[in-house]
Amino acid sequence: MSVSWKKVTRCVFSPGETPAGSVAGRWDAIFLLLQYSIVFAMARLVRPITTIGACWSFVALVTMLVATTITAAPADKKWITHFYGRVKADSYEYFVVDVPRGVFAVDVSLLLSDLGARVPPTLFLQKDRFATETSFEMAFNTSHQQPYVMASLTNLEHGRYYAMVWGGNVHGSVNNFGVGPSTNMWWYLDFTFRSCHVVDMLGSSCATAPVPLPRRRIHSPQQQATGSSDGRGCVDTVSNPSLFSFELVQPAAYLDVTLDVDDPSNVVVWGLYLNAANPMASDAVQNATSATRTLRVMRPLVGRWIVGVALQRHSAAVGKCNDDLSENTGGIPLTVTWSTTEECDSFENELCPASWTPLNQLRDAANPVDDYIVDAAFSASQPSKPNMTHTALVAYDVQVDPMYAGTSVVVHLATTAHVANFSVFIRVDGWPTASLFDYSFDASQGRPIGTLGSATDPIDPSVQSFEALRQQPNSTTMTAPSFLEFPPIVFPKIGHWYIIVAPTVPSTPSQREWGVAIQLQTNACPPRNVCSNHGTCLVKTSYQGIVYGECQCAYGYGGRDCSSLVYTPRERSGRTWLLLLSNAAILPAAILSWMRRLYVEAVLFVALGVISGVYHACDLNLYCMFPYAFLQSMDFTFTFNAIMLGFIHLSGAFKHAKAGMQVFVLVALVFMTTYNATSMKNWIVLGGVITVQFVATWSYYLTMARHRLHLTMFQYAAAAAVAGMF
Repeated sequence: MSVSWKKVTRCVFSPGETPAGSVAGRWDAIFLLLQYSIVFAMARLVRPITTIGACWSFVALVTMLVATTITAAPADKKWITHFYGRVKADSYEYFVVDVPRGVFAVDVSLLLSDLGARVPPTLFLQKDRFATETSFEMAFNTSHQQPYVMASLTNLEHGRYYAMVWGGNVHGSVNNFGVGPSTNMWWYLDFTFRSCHVVDMLGSSCATAPVPLPRRRIHSPQQQATGSSDGRGCVDTVSNPSLFSFELVQPAAYLDVTLDVDDPSNVVVWGLYLNAANPMASDAVQNATSATRTLRVMRPLVGRWIVGVALQRHSAAVGKCNDDLSENTGGIPLTVTWSTTEECDSFENELCPASWTPLNQLRDAANPVDDYIVDAAFSASQPSKPNMTHTALVAYDVQVDPMYAGTSVVVHLATTAHVANFSVFIRVDGWPTASLFDYSFDASQGRPIGTLGSATDPIDPSVQSFEALRQQPNSTTMTAPSFLEFPPIVFPKIGHWYIIVAPTVPSTPSQREWGVAIQLQTNACPPRNVCSNHGTCLVKTSYQGIVYGECQCAYGYGGRDCSSLVYTPRERSGRTWLLLLSNAAILPAAILSWMRRLYVEAVLFVALGVISGVYHACDLNLYCMFPYAFLQSMDFTFTFNAIMLGFIHLSGAFKHAKAGMQVFVLVALVFMTTYNATSMKNWIVLGGVITVQFVATWSYYLTMARHRLHLTMFQYAAAAAVAGMF
């Protein structure tokens, strides 16, 4: 009979490990209650509670926090990472959370300001890569009835987690110029870490130390294991479960773990975990489990592996383990061993490369661009030229650091094989196979790119392996190289990448070998295949310094990559023509200015209409005469300038003074809108300048009139008031 290891762990904790038996757990809950009650009150100060539902939300929050006096786990130490931020209704906010060794539990709490009519936001988390609304490991939803979240991270692992708060609406779907749902949603987010003082201890009671296992290695499938050191332990009704740990520092073909029990009649269950923060938790996911005494993991990932062994059922006949394991006087003595097979067998029809070629990292610091911080290329020094057989694999490895988590990775490949005759497999922190991979490409997914090197061409002469493959002499054994670009990997998984290029059959019977060269290009905004050709990619930086790319979609399109239609084709067509024709509204002002011999104003008004029409044609994805960012900047420049022209004319300034003011304002606006044309700060500056200019001009005229009429200030004000009545 097979018994689940997870089911056993739910009933193996001693009374001291349970939250009910922990004074520290109760004090932690009381502390959380006070803390979040204060935070909740602060949040409601932004928008006061106006509904009975909000009051019941507060009551529910208090009730849930009081309940944590029963469920909060004790900890040797605890700390909180607090985030206070805001998110728009159709936007995202990203941040990272690191879970160090020793942490056995992380509690998350999300508290929102008053939702009003907005769509409730959602919190997403994912380990080792950016979380999105379609790619995540954990999602915490809010609602109008529950504008808060309190939960624990499930299947917690040590390492880096990426979190994202999403406003709830489809990206790019809110187009109301900051009115209504597009206003910011303010939130308070806390991660409460519970850790042991001794980082090697495991479990919520911090009382279980895993037995470190020595290593046994198998060099090839034909050789036997070398070494004789084993990890010995014991399990009984008190020390249950028993934990063992070992570090796998590099990938292998196979990982074998063996459990030996001195008395085979004693039934135990056991499981295997990878990087688990608390393998004794009921939500910990097993990477392998077995009713037998041997576990084999194919292509294991690097990291800390933990072996957990527990009694299948409590039995009074099982005595207490002896502190001296050499004396078998009680409990169930056992031995755990592990070994790795460093080389795989090529006859298994799996991907078994003979060697791995490291990729060099290339950075250009001399010509910085918008995303130069994360703009990098990875390539080998020379191309590979193996024989064209089923086992002639080309393998690469490269370290993708956390700084590239917000980028898109574009794979460029140069090969002399026929474009339909190979596949690319990528796996992070482990060797890939045809069924175990994180990313894969088929040759048919590649897009042919130019073969002439240039400053913007990915096939640049600075890439030595590409240049060497291009300049090779044609022969009967190799065909001319083909240069391909594959779809971008958006928000790549960080870690050590292992890449295999696998051929199938030669394109011609005479082709006995093939040449391969690969390049990985990281960009926050790739030059091609981005935003589905329905938007513009913008380089952004989170407050934690993470550089990432985000699409600004053309009108009518939405989604993370601008591939979704926000409106129906008929609605979009009608709105498009209405928006374009609305630029003709400036014509009456231009004609009237010309008739009154205000030629400068007339020309600038007409220029506004033309530039606005050209900008919206590009914004609507109809035709872009110039780059989108330039057109947007010019549109806002001439819009602000038209507003200033009206107030300059109303100020009654003299003709020569007015001309100077118009030139100064236009030049200043060009510089002001170059960096961020849509910033609210521009409107504030514009309003301030108009106010100062208007007050200064009219103060000057009023002062001149008072002196000419020889009136006191009181008399002049009274006369002005009487004149205003008529």
